[in-house]
Amino acid sequence: MFSSKLSLNPVVFSLTLLLLSGCGSNQSVLHPSTKNLPPVAQPDSYDVVRGRFFAVNAVNGVLQNDSDPEGQDLAVSLSQKPEFGTVQLNADGSFSYEPEGTEAKRDTFGYLLSDGELSSVTTVSLTIITPPVEAPVANADSYSLQEGETLQVSAEPGLLANDQYTEENLVLEPLTQPEHGQLVLNADGSFRYQHDHSEPLEDSFVYQLSTAKGVAQAKVSLNISPVDDAPVIARLELAQTHVIAPEGKRWEAFPEDELHLVGDRESLVLVSFANMILDTPQLEGLLEGESLGILELNDPTSLPKTEANGRPYSQNSYWVMMPASWLKPGLELRFIANDGQLTKTSALNVGASSSFSLYTLPFYLFGADESLVPFSLTAEPDEATRKELYAKWPVAELEVVNHPAKKVEWEYIIVGPRQGRAAQRVTYKEQQGDGYAVMSAVLDTLGAVRSANGDGPTSNQYYAPLLMATQTGSYGAPGGGLGGGHLGTGDYAYSGVFIHEQGHAFGIPHVGDAYNAGNWPYVGGSLSGSSWGFDSTRLEFLDIRVPPTSSAYKNCSTKTFAGNPRQLDEAGFCIKQDPMQSGAGDSDSSYRFSLFSDFSTARMQRYFEGQTSSSSGNYSYKGGRVFVDANSSTGYSRWNSLEAKLEPVEPKTVDGGLYGLDAGLPQATDVPVHTLIVTYSNAATEGVSQIYRPLSYVGNLRRLLDPTKAGDRQAITPNTGENYWYCRASGCDYSLRVSFGDDSVQNIVLQGAFRKWFSSAEKDGILEPSSSDSFRIWGVNVPGDKAIKQVELLSTPEVWTDFPDEPAVLLSCGYKGTDWGCK
Repeated sequence: MFSSKLSLNPVVFSLTLLLLSGCGSNQSVLHPSTKNLPPVAQPDSYDVVRGRFFAVNAVNGVLQNDSDPEGQDLAVSLSQKPEFGTVQLNADGSFSYEPEGTEAKRDTFGYLLSDGELSSVTTVSLTIITPPVEAPVANADSYSLQEGETLQVSAEPGLLANDQYTEENLVLEPLTQPEHGQLVLNADGSFRYQHDHSEPLEDSFVYQLSTAKGVAQAKVSLNISPVDDAPVIARLELAQTHVIAPEGKRWEAFPEDELHLVGDRESLVLVSFANMILDTPQLEGLLEGESLGILELNDPTSLPKTEANGRPYSQNSYWVMMPASWLKPGLELRFIANDGQLTKTSALNVGASSSFSLYTLPFYLFGADESLVPFSLTAEPDEATRKELYAKWPVAELEVVNHPAKKVEWEYIIVGPRQGRAAQRVTYKEQQGDGYAVMSAVLDTLGAVRSANGDGPTSNQYYAPLLMATQTGSYGAPGGGLGGGHLGTGDYAYSGVFIHEQGHAFGIPHVGDAYNAGNWPYVGGSLSGSSWGFDSTRLEFLDIRVPPTSSAYKNCSTKTFAGNPRQLDEAGFCIKQDPMQSGAGDSDSSYRFSLFSDFSTARMQRYFEGQTSSSSGNYSYKGGRVFVDANSSTGYSRWNSLEAKLEPVEPKTVDGGLYGLDAGLPQATDVPVHTLIVTYSNAATEGVSQIYRPLSYVGNLRRLLDPTKAGDRQAITPNTGENYWYCRASGCDYSLRVSFGDDSVQNIVLQGAFRKWFSSAEKDGILEPSSSDSFRIWGVNVPGDKAIKQVELLSTPEVWTDFPDEPAVLLSCGYKGTDWGCK
């Protein structure tokens, strides 16, 4: 503002005098002299609003009321600075004044007015007034950041720092959003902006100030400097049963063991980046150079939780579940982020797509029936248990079903010689010689059923829930379990005992004892050193620590295992035990099974895949299972670990038939069968030579040899026949004769007798009742499309030489009505 002033300009007059005379023409003129006067400087006054910048242009400046007597051009310069602010005075009289924010009510400054020769001095008075309540004023802002960076601006240098407003009822809000990043704007003017890595290097947004007196808007400019932001992998991990590196996990002391990804099974992908500023990171799968697809990665903040809400596995890992269809040998992964930029590809170690069947066959013995325990509880595990088994076993497909035979119901079971005792016919629980006697007989029987059905070489296991009646007819629990050789037996709860015995069925020992013997990597059979687990069915990490919600948590540090103390981590927390060494109860109570170590799981994987070696271009296989494979030209396949692919398996006889015909595989599948299980004591132990009541169901038939046919006998002649070692597997001295209801008869050579391996000599203990040399169990399947009338065990010594016209009948068993009996 400015005030008008009076103009006091002096007036200059010019006087001319004329002198006249009477005669002649003379005259005189008087001219006064000219003199420069100083310019006239008039004082000025302005009103200034406290705390605000004040500026005046030349029209309204300090020259507007000044003058020069001669009308010359005038200029001003500062002669005295103000006391309570800063002034910028220009020659044309315009000026600006910025108060310092004091409580002063007046200020002055002086200026010199000059016409180029003379000058005068005057003052300018400034009255500092309190501002009236006005509409807010918003001024533009500008900030700088790097591409992909997150800009965090506090309140002090924030958006309100250069704005004018009243504090009362102030509202600050974004009017527009930035196009290339995310904005979080706070009421105090502070804000957070995260650039999205896109290539445009400018961005902006507009905000609005609102008060009761009005609104104002201003633009915020964001200047972005380019950076090299190609994503770089810091850590890449995969998880199916355990979290492992892309190449898998190996153990230096155990070079034959390796845990790697299972083919055709979904996998968790975990990745962290060296440059964590990422825009929409994605995963791409590649197989033989062809893209399998692109998946959006999930933010680290949504990482799957840990069992019992335990410590998180990672704080900075992006993740996604990779579909099973991607998991093939040769799979490579790469990541995309920051406007399409790519990481290097990472190769994954993918193994066999192992399929696995677990058949459950409850044994109701000694009169135990469904009145004691319903079949619905024993037949097979429930769906939740199946899912948990899948989560813990390294398989692509898992079938857990009741065996086609449904159940075994026998009034007795034959226990072979054991622990210095003769074979025994057991008819109630308490009669067995030791706690594992009946279980050992169940395993022997299961093995015979499995072999007879052509399941021996294929990828399957059997488990028998054991239900025994006591002498008084009540239920007698087995009190433990027994397992090994693809078989297991125990209680019907399908929990700790079950998973432990099937671990033995995989060939895994008691791992604490194995550690003590130098055959296991982890102390006392613990998980100390193992990778974390992962449950893909629950989308949950499994810590190696014992959680507080487990039944084993209380006083867990006081326990010992195979002579080794409970292992503790560096923070003093208890480490879980493997289920193969007292690990039951170490997991959260919502889990039925505890976590296997990664090494135990690697052993399971080797159980399926085996090991392949090559000599002179020929492959040989050690271990591993045969998979029933509809995609194979033969219907069967096995894993070639050198070629990383499934190879067809021919059902042909190898090793001269030493281990059976046709690689142990069936000739006919899914047909009606009767399974015949024979036990025989060469020591004539009373009551143990018999043939169990046949099991009838839809199963498989293996190729059997007929001793009455000369061609079949010639084929098993030692050293010269087609199956030249068939009878070197302890002899061929017994045959079965099966008579059917239609009066047809089937004769069968039984492989194995009482001779030494690869010798015609008899074993040493064949007449000793307490020696296992004196006892045999056989199992065969015969067609089930017709009823069995009678089964006879025949003595046919060295049957390849001849089949007697009237062979000695050692056992004759058959039906009398619905009852089965032997004589």
